[in-house]
Amino acid sequence: MLSSTRRRSPNKSKSARWATTMQAAQDDTEKARMDEILDAKAKGEMPRDRKADLRAMKLSLQKTSISFGKEKVQYISDTMEKQQQCLVGFSTEERMAQSKRIKDMKAELTQTNFCLGDEIPIYESVSNESAKLAKNATTSDKVGMNTDLKEAIKRSSLHFGNEKPCYKSVAHEGMEFILNGNTNDFSKLKNEIRDMTVQLRKHNFTFGDESVEYKSDSHKGYKNYGTEHYRQIYEGKAAAKAIIEDTRSAHFNFGSEKIEYLSDSHRAMKTIEGTTLGDTKAQLAHCKAMKQALTKTSINLGDDEDYI
Repeated sequence: MLSSTRRRSPNKSKSARWATTMQAAQDDTEKARMDEILDAKAKGEMPRDRKADLRAMKLSLQKTSISFGKEKVQYISDTMEKQQQCLVGFSTEERMAQSKRIKDMKAELTQTNFCLGDEIPIYESVSNESAKLAKNATTSDKVGMNTDLKEAIKRSSLHFGNEKPCYKSVAHEGMEFILNGNTNDFSKLKNEIRDMTVQLRKHNFTFGDESVEYKSDSHKGYKNYGTEHYRQIYEGKAAAKAIIEDTRSAHFNFGSEKIEYLSDSHRAMKTIEGTTLGDTKAQLAHCKAMKQALTKTSINLGDDEDYI
């Protein structure tokens, strides 16, 4: 860092064009330092020592700020600690207490360390327990059971209906029907049996009562059309042809403007048609001036009056 004696002389020009960032920072630092000194003199105090503050800050930054506790660590292994204790020796009471502690620890380690409950189990069936309770109960605690309830408990609890079954075969019932004088109804019975047989042979589900018309779509489509229908078909051919052409054509365009197929050279030659020699010279002079203007530097770094 340059000393204050070799520092560059301050900028005497009023223009901000020659001011540097380093010089501006130095001026701000000197101004802040002078303001601090003047404030300390006004209060009758000594100015603060900046070097001492920076030195203390540097030292504090070099130290670690992580602390894992203030307890002093004793770097001795367990073996070394036990050896030191052996050299010093133990008292008789301490050796007895240590022996008892080791014996209790060994007894605890040899037994199981889990418990499934503290309640003592009673290995007795429910019937035996109930019999004991009934035996120990007094006469007033016992409840007498009703006679009907006793009979109901003894009986079966299954019930299949209240209807009285009739233990007769079908042949027996048919013979009883004939013996009762119903001999003239054989034809009626025969018809009923036939109807019943037909009904039983039918399926028990239906998909509808509507009659099915067994005709294909082609058969339904090819009908006998009149002359007016054929005329409509003939007239519809033109519309169908237009639809086919529209389907085959492209459905996008890139604009409606008519394209002029001319090259840039041809278009440039057309622009000078009918021009005189004077117009050509004026155009050449304009191009020359434009070229000279383009070859010049056109960079402007600002037009502020403070930086001129």
